[in-house]
Amino acid sequence: MKRTTPELAPPLQTSASHQRNDVWSPKIYFSQVMEHLWKLRLLKSVTRTIRIKSVQNLYSSSYTSCTRTLHSGYMSTQLQTSLPAIIHIRNYAKKVQGKKGGKQKHMNLSDEEMAEVIDIAEYKAQLRAAVDKLKKNYVENLNLRWTGSNVGNLRVKLQDEEFALHELARISRKNAQLVVINMSEFPEVIKHVIQAINESGSEMNPQQEGTMIYLTIPKLSRDTREVLSKNAKIMCNKAKEEIRDLQNHYVKVAKSKTDMSEDLIFNATNQIMALSDKAMDELRVVLMTKQHDILGDNEGAL
Repeated sequence: MKRTTPELAPPLQTSASHQRNDVWSPKIYFSQVMEHLWKLRLLKSVTRTIRIKSVQNLYSSSYTSCTRTLHSGYMSTQLQTSLPAIIHIRNYAKKVQGKKGGKQKHMNLSDEEMAEVIDIAEYKAQLRAAVDKLKKNYVENLNLRWTGSNVGNLRVKLQDEEFALHELARISRKNAQLVVINMSEFPEVIKHVIQAINESGSEMNPQQEGTMIYLTIPKLSRDTREVLSKNAKIMCNKAKEEIRDLQNHYVKVAKSKTDMSEDLIFNATNQIMALSDKAMDELRVVLMTKQHDILGDNEGAL
């Protein structure tokens, strides 16, 4: 008996209209991946080039530059705008300015450093002399109780010099209210003596008889005390003007030293003014003390 092998049926085949055209293939997929990677590298390279050019353009005078490109056989000008870039800004501390912008810091100088600019010892001595002069004038000219010695300390101006009254006359006191001035030795200066007495603010009314001058010492009324207080302020203002003149003189001397540093001149000038301000404060204290003594109460400076 002959055995027969059954034949396998042929595989089903679809018609041409139903066959798929997008059949997956390893070669096709690999080529697509490589093409994508190549495009990515090219994009990174172009981006890096553009960033470098953008940073370079930051140091140019303008954010745009004109580049000439060859197109259709002739040169054309094309405007290119720089791409945005991150700009790092560093802020620096502002420089200390002078008088216009702000106050420069003042440093105290020693007497040795000040001596390089001005004669500091002479300046201090002149300031002290101005203060002592005011005190002396108060003692000699603004006494609450006039005596023969006080009258003798009155200053008499003759031409360009000043003399104490006791140097020009003999002074005696007859009683508690009368002082006699004998001008027989210098009769030619009687006019100047009377003028000095009238300007002293003492309200003594001088009476002349020949070479003799009689002074009646008045009682200190309230009005008399106020006049003396005002005279004290006038004397103090004159002392302040003297100190101010000294300050201006030495400031001018300091600023004339062009061969020294500006900082040294600046600090020396401020110290000159500080010393004069200190002397001014002392004058105010002397004035207030004298006015309080004259008025006999707590009234301030007139």
